[in-house]
Amino acid sequence: MLYDPSSEGSKEVTGCTFVQNIAHSGAGIDIRKDSDEERDLRVLVQNCLLAGNSDKAGMDVGFRGAGIAVTGYSADIINCTIVDNVLFYDGQWYPVGGGISFFSSGTTEAPSTILNCIIRGNEAEFGNQIGIATDPGAAPSASYVVVQFTDVAQGQNDIYVQTMDPPSILSLQDGNIDSDPEFALPGSWNKITRVFTRGDYHLKSLFGRWNGSGWAMDGEMSPCIDAGSPESEYSLEPQNNGERVNLGFYGNTAEASKSTTAPVISNIIVTDNGDGTATVGWTTSVSTQGRVDYGLVSMAGSTPNTISQEGYLTSHSIVLTGITAGANYKIVIVNDGSPSPAFYWPLPWPIEGDANQDCRVNILDLIFIRNKLNQPVGTGDNWKADLNIDARINILDLIYVRGKLNTSCP
Repeated sequence: MLYDPSSEGSKEVTGCTFVQNIAHSGAGIDIRKDSDEERDLRVLVQNCLLAGNSDKAGMDVGFRGAGIAVTGYSADIINCTIVDNVLFYDGQWYPVGGGISFFSSGTTEAPSTILNCIIRGNEAEFGNQIGIATDPGAAPSASYVVVQFTDVAQGQNDIYVQTMDPPSILSLQDGNIDSDPEFALPGSWNKITRVFTRGDYHLKSLFGRWNGSGWAMDGEMSPCIDAGSPESEYSLEPQNNGERVNLGFYGNTAEASKSTTAPVISNIIVTDNGDGTATVGWTTSVSTQGRVDYGLVSMAGSTPNTISQEGYLTSHSIVLTGITAGANYKIVIVNDGSPSPAFYWPLPWPIEGDANQDCRVNILDLIFIRNKLNQPVGTGDNWKADLNIDARINILDLIYVRGKLNTSCP
């Protein structure tokens, strides 16, 4: 609950999660001001998740937003996910705004705003998603609320606007949508026990959705990706971001779902500096943060050494240290967490198709691969049999060797 009777300056709630809280009003966030004070303070609520909050059973006075209740102050609600908040209506008088309620909030000159949000699955007797009204306990003063670039279930049909004198005002502006946001896992209510199960509110993406440990690829693409205001900041999102902010809790954060494919890598050059170091250079089609993973080929194909680059660039250069003269290395270039296919340096394997590394490609290499068919690549020296580097040992590796038969080291 945020309650601040001060009328000076502004207040903010950012980067917070409010799930399955219970209160008679504003179970997630209650922004309230005494009725006799001036309405000149603004409250910012940004990058917050409000899910599964509800009113208290049996209360006869709980009637304002289960997710967020704003009374008196003006509020800017930006990049928030406000879902599955419920006013159960156990006889309360006038339950308004399941997701958000505004009572005497905002003015014509300084309206309350909702921007880049996802507001869905909320429930109330009046205005499932948003309720806009006059505070009956205060001197009559209308609310003025602007909604833009926001995913609101049922659009205006699920927004209640009180028409008593003076009437409250809703302004639906550019960029609003009514679409399933395609959450990784929606939350769910057991209405009998009033128990809420939290979901995973990352947005599904064909190009990468953060799952807690890495980037998962989905079969669907959320319509809330790149659906925010073109004027909003997006620089904190991963580089494959379409240069536009996502809607909801994860918009303009490092966990925002990706909207484009991995960058194209070209012009890879490795230079031996002759002093135990080597320089790896490459270019990318878009600005990325790069790193190089590398290791000796003799170390079962692993890449235990990592050197990262500062900043986001299209022209990359990283110096590898601890390079042993005469040794062969496996190198993987990684851009924004997306690895490129591995390659070998300074020799390709040392020669392509030489599975048993005797400097000749012949029937012994075919036998070597045959004996390791369908075995895990990461076990022992099995990595040597994965000649086409697809993380599997199968007939394709035999075909690869057949095409290189009777070649040898210089």
